[in-house]
Amino acid sequence: MTAGRKTMKPAVVNEPDLDQERIDNAMVVMREQAISAEDQVRSEIYELGEAIGTVKAFGFVATVANHSAVTQFEKVKKSKAWQYLADPNSATRRNFESLDEYCQAAFGKSYRRMMDLSSNLRLLGQEVYDQAEQLGLGQRDYNAIKALPAQDQEVVRRAIEEAQSRDEVIDLLQEMAGRHVREKEAADKRIADLEADNSAGEERRGELLSEIETIRDQQRRIKRATPDVVLADLHKEATAIALDALGAIRGNLRQASVTLIGHHDEHGGDSLVFLGGLVSQIEAELVRLRDEFGLPSVDAGEHGWIDGED
Repeated sequence: MTAGRKTMKPAVVNEPDLDQERIDNAMVVMREQAISAEDQVRSEIYELGEAIGTVKAFGFVATVANHSAVTQFEKVKKSKAWQYLADPNSATRRNFESLDEYCQAAFGKSYRRMMDLSSNLRLLGQEVYDQAEQLGLGQRDYNAIKALPAQDQEVVRRAIEEAQSRDEVIDLLQEMAGRHVREKEAADKRIADLEADNSAGEERRGELLSEIETIRDQQRRIKRATPDVVLADLHKEATAIALDALGAIRGNLRQASVTLIGHHDEHGGDSLVFLGGLVSQIEAELVRLRDEFGLPSVDAGEHGWIDGED
């Protein structure tokens, strides 16, 4: 029996090891990045915490009178690190829940007040703001400056730089405010006058339009009217004129005659002659009118064209 060959086991091929060095390096980098981010937050927290002590140390809790406090406030607004700080005013040492709480602790002022101070600094610029604070300008003064036009604000800035006291600045602000009040009153009066003129003009325009429309109605009526209608209108118009003349004679001229005759009876004079002259002038005009148009003599009362005298 032929001796059989030994069965050969397959050779075991070992897999190459993973690049442990690369993995280790990657882990180191990740840890460094995490530490760097953590350090950044810690650094911001430290700076904000340090700000509380710094501000208090320089006495800003009471007055916040230096622009450095406002500068610090601007940095705080851009950072979220204040959320990780413990509120020293809290019994439980909890973290700040709002930026307003942080401002109260760090600056002794509300968030709104710090916004006002920041606005004041931007309004005047650092150097002028420092001078204004040294002069003792208050928020009401800053608000008065903000209410001015840009050109006047620049005048106030220069005045603050040269002023020796707050009173000098206040006098200037009051002078400008008075001038603007007078200018506003003058402008308001001008507007009121223009509105009144416009109102009167509108009323007059309305009257003219009404007159124009009346004339147009008459023109349209004349165009549509028959000869009989036109003649009737002319008779009506002539009658109205005659009645006006007759009314003046019966009323005004008669009353004047009564007065003059009474004066004549009491004091004498030439009143009768004077009245006779007036009546003769009227008679002459009537005769001239009759002759000019060849008018017949007609009893008006009989025909009823014009009511006769009672």
